[in-house]
Amino acid sequence: MPKPPQDSDSPLAESSRGKRDLEALFGILPISVWVEDFSAAHAIRERLKNEGVTDFRAHFLKHEEAVIECLHAVEVLAVNAETLRFHGATTRDQLLKELSKTFTKRSLETFREELIELFEGQVVTTHESQIMTLGGDPREVMVYVSVDPGVSNWARVFVLLVDITKQKEIETELRVQQAFLRETERVGQIGGWSLDAATREMRWTDEMYRIFGLDKGLVPPLDQALLQYPLEAREQLGSALEACLKEARPYNLELPFLDARGRSRWTRSVGHAEVKNGTVVRVNGTLQDVTAHHAAEELRRELEADAMHNQKLKSLGVLAGGIAHDFNNILSAVIGNAELAIAEIPFKSPCRQHLQEIYIEAQRAARLAGQMLAYSGRGHFTKEVVHLPDFIEELQAMLNVAVSKKAALSFEIQADLPPLFVDSSQLQQVLMNLVMNGSEALEGEGGHVQVSMRRETLGARHLLQIEEECPLMHETPTAPGDFFLIQVTDDGCGMEIDTQRQLLAPFFTTKFTGRGLGMAAVAGILRSQGGVISIDSAPNMGTAMKVYLPFEVAPVMSEAVNAQAPKPSMGPTPGRVLIAEDEDAVLGILTAILERLGYEVVQAHDGLHAIEMFEAFADELQLSIVDITMPELDGVEVFDRLHAAYPEHPVILTSGYDAVGLIPRLGDRKPAAFLQKPFTISDVEAALAAALLPA
Repeated sequence: MPKPPQDSDSPLAESSRGKRDLEALFGILPISVWVEDFSAAHAIRERLKNEGVTDFRAHFLKHEEAVIECLHAVEVLAVNAETLRFHGATTRDQLLKELSKTFTKRSLETFREELIELFEGQVVTTHESQIMTLGGDPREVMVYVSVDPGVSNWARVFVLLVDITKQKEIETELRVQQAFLRETERVGQIGGWSLDAATREMRWTDEMYRIFGLDKGLVPPLDQALLQYPLEAREQLGSALEACLKEARPYNLELPFLDARGRSRWTRSVGHAEVKNGTVVRVNGTLQDVTAHHAAEELRRELEADAMHNQKLKSLGVLAGGIAHDFNNILSAVIGNAELAIAEIPFKSPCRQHLQEIYIEAQRAARLAGQMLAYSGRGHFTKEVVHLPDFIEELQAMLNVAVSKKAALSFEIQADLPPLFVDSSQLQQVLMNLVMNGSEALEGEGGHVQVSMRRETLGARHLLQIEEECPLMHETPTAPGDFFLIQVTDDGCGMEIDTQRQLLAPFFTTKFTGRGLGMAAVAGILRSQGGVISIDSAPNMGTAMKVYLPFEVAPVMSEAVNAQAPKPSMGPTPGRVLIAEDEDAVLGILTAILERLGYEVVQAHDGLHAIEMFEAFADELQLSIVDITMPELDGVEVFDRLHAAYPEHPVILTSGYDAVGLIPRLGDRKPAAFLQKPFTISDVEAALAAALLPA
């Protein structure tokens, strides 16, 4: 199997900004990327050539041990985070240690083909293959191998694995449907008919009567038989038949059809002229009931459309999450600088109001970025104990503002509901968006919006029906069980089916102005929490939206990775702090905030730089603040190294993404605190307190 690298240096490490950007891209690419050293395999190739081997394909097909020798000669230099997730590994060391589990017979055959093509002089190869995750799940992949032209002797080779498992499943389903169509055509009964050109009399086989829905007996006249087709189809078939009678022109038409019993069908009508002495004497043809064929074709088109739609939404989710993350970095600098300026400027200064407006609008932008993160399924959430009566009472004022002044808002809450263990901010976001949608459906007129909350059990069949009507593309299927139901009902204008289908799509809105992110954010929250949504609506009949969240009773005690201690009345004595952050604006504002709080700051611009600065000031550092997404080494890798060398040293992790996504990578290791971007000065103070004060 491929060997791990002999040192921990990143193979992509360069001093230029361009290379750092490439390193960052390597870390966040949503496909599995391997960087490998094939130089030992290159040496084997040169050896074989010197030994007179010219037909590498014949050599490797005959000598399986030669393939294994090359496999063990390959050295893995680096893998990205998606590679670990895709293979089900928590660390690179685990992946490399258990790498043999990922190989299948097909993947070994693929490696052999890659070797043959490389040995024959190709520098780029593409193959379909199959691998296994560490958990034993098979994955269909497209393998792209590319030799870096800037490095000699195959010392750097990029291997990309693109997961095509879903695509293959869809292709298999399509093949099944197509096989079904072929079988239907084989066993389907085809009626035969003949039309005399002179008398216009027809003869039918028995199957024609079944297709027409008639009892066997007299054949109806041609004009009467044509009446079974809708007007447009009747005219089309009549014209084709006349052209066949007069010009011997054959035809093959698939047309809608209504049999004598009123059943809608599709038929394929084929006609060919029988010519004698240059004159058409008869038209012979067939009529086939292709209703099943037509329905299966519609299903195939729907499957293809669903596959394209799902891929589009997934891509939009990745895009929205990335944009929101970058916005949070920018907003950290805007909010922090605004806060510092407000603190420094005289109270009566005319500029103070402008700065406060900047701060307020930046907070609004942060909430918008939060909606984008929610849609992407990477929103920040922290579960806590929520007492519904208190929660509704606190939210009542905001909800009253959200609904039209002409609308009546009422609540119906199950009396015996225990305290819930949920994220209150996400619960608020879901409820606000549902109520605002209900209010807007009243279109400024009087009406009623009712909010109901209760516990409800969903069985597997009911759950499947809901997910089929409103698919949310969960990573894993939602399990049956008890759910917390939020139902918002209005007696407004209602929705067409097409509107209901698009309601959860990002940027879709029926309003003249609007972002179209409210319900998309609800969908993202439900995806992240394993919930589902049901929509019952019709034009002029109002709407009932039901949101189901997995029911979780509040535990006696709970702990989350991003839990922070309350701000103390007097903090610890300020000391020296290491800040590792690749965004200069965020690094600058965080430095300014810490210096204002009395700390001395040591700056690092990427992961490797952070390790170097830590080693230089290790005895003087009071704590470290490390950004998650950095070039060279990401924040988790930096945290792992610091924790391994100095387990008592407090580390605060910070990111524009949420902390929950870090839990699988951190395992049992916990940072001292998590600082969510964008942050305020008080957020920074709270994180410092959580990191430095004894528990």
